Amino acid sequence: MLLALASARPASPAPPETLFVAPGAPIVLDSGTDDGTVEAALDGGLLRPVRGSFFAPRSGDHWLAAATRDALGTLSKVRWTLVRVDAEPPTLALEIVPAPVPDGAGRLWALPGARARATARDGASGLSEVFVATGAAVASTTGPGAEAPLPRSGRALVRAWARDAVGNRTDVMVVEVVVGIPPARGEK
Repeated sequence: MLLALASARPASPAPPETLFVAPGAPIVLDSGTDDGTVEAALDGGLLRPVRGSFFAPRSGDHWLAAATRDALGTLSKVRWTLVRVDAEPPTLALEIVPAPVPDGAGRLWALPGARARATARDGASGLSEVFVATGAAVASTTGPGAEAPLPRSGRALVRAWARDAVGNRTDVMVVEVVVGIPPARGEK
């Protein structure tokens, strides 16, 4: 058997493909033929036969070199892929528009007609979903923001979260507001 050695990264500065994955996600390699085998190396070393898939590392950027070997033992040209392991959830902000007014009792008062707006960013794999719920409405979008109206009056529990393209999810943000005309200072 002939062995093939791959450098730690390709000679050209830009990889032909970038793959975003979550930590520990399976990376499936397929020869494309019934009689071929896939040989691969992550971050350099000997190309070794891979059956089906292998699992992504915990974090960071990694270079994957892969080639196929046919039934006669001929090795194809090595293909390079930059594997970016995204272990971080998106960043999320939740705001009430117009901004609520606090009263002396620790409550936030939102004016009738106010809206809840959730905005998210993900610099690695990109956003998959931004979600906001107000009790009166639910909004979900692929990002970067979702907006929903608050109820016409009374207490409202506003919830928001976001998920990136590899499945990392933010914690749920929760804000409680009272929709109505805020009491005058000194009233409760």
